[in-house]
Formats: sequence, structure tokens, C-alpha cells
Amino acid sequence: MSYLYKEIPLSRIESIKILVTNCTKTLSQIKSSNQADYIINGGMWNADGSPCPLLKVDGKMVSIEPWTAYGYGWNTASDIKMTATYSNLNNFIAVTPLILNSAPLSKLSYGSSMGGKRGRTAMGLKNGSLCLYCSQDGTSDAKTPETLRDYCFELGWESGMMFDGGGSSMCDFAGQQIKGDGRKVHNWICVTMKKENNEDTTATDDKDYTITTSYITLNKCYTNQIKCNKTKMMLHSTGTPGGTASAIRNGMNKASAITSVEFVIDDTGIYQLLPLGIKSWHCGSTANNTHIACEICEPIQTRVIDENWYPLYRNGKNNTTWAVTQLQKELTAWGYDPNGIDGSFGPGCETAVKKFQQDNGLSVDGSVGPATKAKLSTRKDSYLLYSTYLAETQPFFEEVYDKAVNLFAKILKQIGGKANEIVCHAEGYKQGIASNHSDVMHWFPEHGKTMDDFRADVQKVMNGETLENNTPVEEDKEESNVQFQGVADWAIESWTKAYNKIGTDGKRIIDGTRPTDPITREEFVVMLNRCGEI
Repeated sequence: MSYLYKEIPLSRIESIKILVTNCTKTLSQIKSSNQADYIINGGMWNADGSPCPLLKVDGKMVSIEPWTAYGYGWNTASDIKMTATYSNLNNFIAVTPLILNSAPLSKLSYGSSMGGKRGRTAMGLKNGSLCLYCSQDGTSDAKTPETLRDYCFELGWESGMMFDGGGSSMCDFAGQQIKGDGRKVHNWICVTMKKENNEDTTATDDKDYTITTSYITLNKCYTNQIKCNKTKMMLHSTGTPGGTASAIRNGMNKASAITSVEFVIDDTGIYQLLPLGIKSWHCGSTANNTHIACEICEPIQTRVIDENWYPLYRNGKNNTTWAVTQLQKELTAWGYDPNGIDGSFGPGCETAVKKFQQDNGLSVDGSVGPATKAKLSTRKDSYLLYSTYLAETQPFFEEVYDKAVNLFAKILKQIGGKANEIVCHAEGYKQGIASNHSDVMHWFPEHGKTMDDFRADVQKVMNGETLENNTPVEEDKEESNVQFQGVADWAIESWTKAYNKIGTDGKRIIDGTRPTDPITREEFVVMLNRCGEI
């Protein structure tokens, strides 16, 4: 993710300190020697090493030539404010004010070195919360001072200050980092949270379900708002392996965008992209007018799920480095040399694919389509099976699932909706209110979750109950490969899909045994039911 944003209630902050290091320490050094929960780079400095324009730390004026300017001043975290009077304040920092008295400043004051589209760091106040923003230089989230001002104002900031930018723009938000160019900066803003002393506090009390507003103001659903009475919610997942909330949001924040949702979730937080009560373009049918939509981001490993699989071939447009690397590892495990594991589908990789296809009775075209992938996936612990990555993906899944459950519970209570009326995109299609997509049922069952589980968990939270940790028990790997024994090559692709697919009753479509035995009429109707056909 190329930007990080946090809103922290002032009531939860123990201290806000300015740490002056005179360009002698990096972000990692500050992190290792400081107990602060949130760290951002502070103001600029002059050629002689003095800060500019204004800096006061622990009651001492550090700037050489003080003058009058707006900045943030405070004695304690609870009394921080934007002010031009700092004589009675212990701490004060001023760089470039962006927003004052809930209004964006029409003319910003900054030197030429601060102009252009750069990584940016900013601090603000909003509804009793401290707001921290940081973006990486050289990315799509880089901003001019003016676009930073507008962005922060859209987030609802009542006041805001831009700090040093460019390669100096860096932060650590509880372990998540924007690293800038790694330089040593003059001063840092360090925020330390109050520690909970109540031993009866449950684990969920420490989780952050803050909704961060980040409206897609260029999207036509925002610029041409159509009011709708939405009383239901629809759950989506992006189908974009490895896509972040920031990337999804940026893709929708265009006048040409053809999709939009109210919320998007990844492991960094919950982000609101549109106001509630307006039409959004999330499902291609009537539910755009009736359902509030939420997209959950998928980890990069979902690239190997059949619904997310796009053929890999030489010069192919879908040849992501991660997917090609996993293919090369799999070819190597089968004994075929792709001429190195480098994530690039070159001549050596193509030759290895063709040799594998030839040896296994497949079409020899050098393209790893569904049939070739299915055969490669028959190896135990194949790199092209999602189940191989569960230890890596389970923490991500639990994080976003938990956030989604709590978001849905909160919004449904707000709009007077019902948990039992939640649908995912795939269910919406079956109801005739959405286009033909498989999310989230191509992914959730891999982690032992169904939409019935999701609806039940949302209802629990709406009732004030606490969710339990429902991490699925890992299957016995010695038994996990039995599903492919005795299956003919011509049937392997379909057999693999049927075994890996979780039906509507939460069980696999087939149990992986007796591939050549006849099927009873009872078994036939059970499989039809699991497929949702009856």
C-alpha cells in the first residue's frame, strides 16, 4: 500500500511528542528506540541544520528566528489545536497550513522545493480525533500540496498541516510503514497510546473498526448522486489477487470508472468511498439501487483459485511475477526445468510447459490454461493449489472477515436492516438482482466459511455477542491427495474442480473417492443440491 491514514480519538492518546534527532536517525532506528505507537516525519530544516519555519519542543523554542504563523500547539494530547499563539504552549510545530476553521485555504504557503507531485505527510484534527496521513514518494498516491489539501478536506478535517514531503515522507503506524527514501530527518512526531489496565478486556476490544472516509469524488456516482432508499447490504470480494484498498479506491476514483462501492476493506482498515443513500455501481443489476456494497480485498494467493486463474504464457498480459514464480516452482517440483525461478515467463519456461504437456497428454501450446493447471495441481502441496497457502492466508482472511462482520453489523443497525437479508454477489445473481459473479463463494469456503456463517456472525455482533475464533482445522495432508487417485487424465480437470468446490451445505461437491464407480440417484440429487441447482 502506498499510503497510510489513521484517525485516533484524542481520548485514547497518552502523549504527542516532537522528537528532534537533527538528521541522525532513520525511521527504523526511531522505531527500535521509541515506544510510540504512531510515528511520522515532522517539519523541514535549513542548510545549517536548524528547523524551519517554527518548532518548539518541551517548552524550548528550537527555531532560530521565531515569527507568527499558524501551527499545531499543545501541552497535553487532549488540548492540541491549530493556533498562531504558542507562548503558553510547551510544543508547537508549523510548516504549511492546509485547512483552518473547517475551511480549505485558497492559497498555500510553501517554497519551490515543496511543490510538485510528491510523497506527503500531514496531520489534522477531526471530531475529537487526531488524523495522520502519509504517502510514498513516486507512487500514484503522491500529491501536490493543493491535492493533499483537497483530499484532507474531503475526509472532513477541521484543520490540517502539511509537514515535510518527498523522500522525507515516512511513517510507522503500529508496524505498518511508508519508508520514503530511508533518509534521516530532522524531527519526528511520536504518538503513544494509553495502555489498557482492565484485565477483563476481551481481545475484540483492541481491534480497530474505525471507518475511514475516502470519497471517490471523481466517480460519476459521487458527482451525479441519485438518492436511493437502501435497506440491505451485499458482500463482494474483489477478484483482484493482491489488490489493496488503496488501489481499488484509486481505480474507482475516475470519471471513466464503471464500478463503485460504498465500502472497501483490506488488512489495513475499513474505507468508505461513497455516502450512504445513493446509487452505486457494484453488481450490474437492480441491487445497485437497494443494497449497500462492500468489497473485501483478496490476498495475492487467490490467484491460483480457478475463478481467478488466467492462462500464463510467453508475453501474456496476465503474467504477474507472483503467478509465474509459483508456476516455475511447480514445474521444477515435477522435474521440468524452466531455466530458473525468476517470475519471468521466458523461452525456458515455455519449453518446460510444452514438455510437461506432451508428457501428460495435453494440448502442446505452451499456455498454462485450466487443463494444464489442473494436472499440475494434482501433485501433493502443489504451488498452484490455494490450500497450499492457508497458513499464509488465514491471518489475512480472519482480519478482513472480522472487519466485514463488524462493519455490516454497524451499518445494518444504522439503516434498520436485517442480517438474514445479507447476500453476496453470487447469491444476488441467483436471486436475479445481480450479474453473474462467483464472489465471495469462490474464496470463503477455502477458509471454512459460508454466507450462512457470515450472516450468523453479523447477527451475533448486532446482538452484542463476541465472535469466536473459527480457524478451520487443517486436513491430514496424507489423506488430502487421495481425491486424485485413479482419475483418468481426460477427467482430471473436472474432478479437481468438483473436489475443490464447497457446496451450499458447506461440504465438497464430491468426496474424492471411487472415481470409476457408478453413481446412485440419491448421490446425484445430493450433488445437484450442493451445486445449488435444486
